[in-house]
Amino acid sequence: MPGKQYAGEDHAKIYSSYRRDTPTEVIEKIISFLKEKLAQPLDTAVDAGCGNGQGTMLLAPFFKRVHGCDISEAQIKQAKATRSLPNITYVVSPAERLPFEDGSVQLLTAATALHWFDLDIFLPEARRVLCVNGVMAVYLYLSMKPLFGDQQKDAQFDEIFQEYSETEKKYSMKSKVKLLTDEYKDITFPFEEVVR
Repeated sequence: MPGKQYAGEDHAKIYSSYRRDTPTEVIEKIISFLKEKLAQPLDTAVDAGCGNGQGTMLLAPFFKRVHGCDISEAQIKQAKATRSLPNITYVVSPAERLPFEDGSVQLLTAATALHWFDLDIFLPEARRVLCVNGVMAVYLYLSMKPLFGDQQKDAQFDEIFQEYSETEKKYSMKSKVKLLTDEYKDITFPFEEVVR
């Protein structure tokens, strides 16, 4: 479970403003892979740990229904306020207890969120909700620093960010964040086919 930093409404607004968007190429690659597995039209996608709905929004053009789930009420409130479309619903729910029927989901995503989940509970839950040939797509990015568009400012920030990163490593290696910084390489996914 993520820290309390994700619980506050002020944090949710700041997070929504400054967190980088997922490149559309990532979503297009995921959708292309999914279409190789499923012949039918795309009906239902779930974005677990959706935060402010950035990744959820990117799924909307491809599915009849998209559900964003997050344990943080503040993040869900922010998602509803800023990233709503007619085919998107947001719900406060832990990833370990997804409110969907067995085999009802074609795509389950977790965007820079998997490290917060209790994997012993979440991975069987993912198998439960996914349909036959459904796909779980887990993706992340490590550098969350802003780009200023000014070489001098970018260079100054790079220096500060590098110092921060070196300091942060001392602490994150002892936490769930280590899964993230190791790019989820030590996670064993319980699926017949795993593509990294």
